[in-house]
Amino acid sequence: MDNDKEKQEKIIELIPDIRKYFSFNSIKAVGEPHRIKRPWLSIIKQITKLKYNISAKDHRIKIGDKVERTILYRIIPLSDDK
Repeated sequence: MDNDKEKQEKIIELIPDIRKYFSFNSIKAVGEPHRIKRPWLSIIKQITKLKYNISAKDHRIKIGDKVERTILYRIIPLSDDK
């Protein structure tokens, strides 16, 4: 998604609707998107946390002679036993 500007813009365009339907106190990208490096990613992660547990792990991939660093996300549905 870092390279897909169209998808990023579509997510940012949803901010007015997100403000209507979600409490955005915990979603800083909705309240102050200009202060967040990747507001679209923050929005996705915070809304996803409502129904899923998300864990992140640092990951490195070797491409030719270059090592690329990325993050792997593991998304697991929350239990209904609350």
